[in-house]
Amino acid sequence: MGHQGCNTSGNHEICAKIAENAHQAGETNQAQKRTIKRDWTMKTILTSSTVLFTILFSLAFGIACGYAVISAILHAFAHRPELEKAPATAVIASTASSH
Repeated sequence: MGHQGCNTSGNHEICAKIAENAHQAGETNQAQKRTIKRDWTMKTILTSSTVLFTILFSLAFGIACGYAVISAILHAFAHRPELEKAPATAVIASTASSH
């Protein structure tokens, strides 16, 4: 396998080394591209998950605080219905029978 710039009448060993180094550099470059893509994907997922959980937590916390405040206000203004007390009246009971 020849490399560009190598002629067939020159040193074949040097041309083989150049081709091998170029091939290894290409593999390393591909691995770096995969790593960069994987890192970018993980950062994107982590960022979007963080934003989503922040929004959900804020929403749940806001609902819970609103519920607590409204319950406290209603409890403060609630009045207990009191039973009407019958007026104290004297009852005269007659024991004499009128037969």
